[in-house]
Amino acid sequence: MSELSLRFPRQETPILSLPHLAVAPGTILGVAGPSGSGKSSLLYLLTGLLRPGKGSIHWGETDITALSEGACDAWRRKHVGFIFQDFHLIGELSPLENVLLPAGFHGWRVPVDLRKRAADLLNLVGVPTNRGSVTDLSRGEQQRVAIARALLFDPPILLADEPTASLDRDAAENCADILFANARDNHRTLIIVSHDHTVIDRCPRVLHFDKGQLLTENEAA
Repeated sequence: MSELSLRFPRQETPILSLPHLAVAPGTILGVAGPSGSGKSSLLYLLTGLLRPGKGSIHWGETDITALSEGACDAWRRKHVGFIFQDFHLIGELSPLENVLLPAGFHGWRVPVDLRKRAADLLNLVGVPTNRGSVTDLSRGEQQRVAIARALLFDPPILLADEPTASLDRDAAENCADILFANARDNHRTLIIVSHDHTVIDRCPRVLHFDKGQLLTENEAA
């Protein structure tokens, strides 16, 4: 991405201003900083869920800022898994049905092997598959459903907004293990926003933001 800027109408100071950022395929990138520093906005821009006021965002040969809304939606479904901070689960649906929601965007009848993958992912993150509704789950369990859903199609790009915030320490470590192992073992790009230093410290490359500006960038030796 280059010369990226995002601001609200009638707001003088940009929410986010980033002259340049390059992320190679297979990169594990942590994003840290205080609340309101632009971290979540960065993830939304990177997926086309927000449009920048100026600048461009290229993933490979695709400039997602030049795509129509429909084309950007199609690109995102094919390439991106997003773990939202507020989960975006459907309360009336079961954990399994929530994990399988992305399949509905393809207009599919869910194949047996995909249903099995969804169940296996729920088992992997430690969520019972026999609950009638996600409203029966704790907040931590709902977070893990969101993680399983993001992994359903094994996307080449995974973005996670505070993925361990609602989990106790053991569950947080387990889910972090899953995310990092998925990225390393499958050469997937993982960009993870977190206030959890135990998560950020595991990232070989970390961006530190404050007030919409990139302050520092650290890389492991």
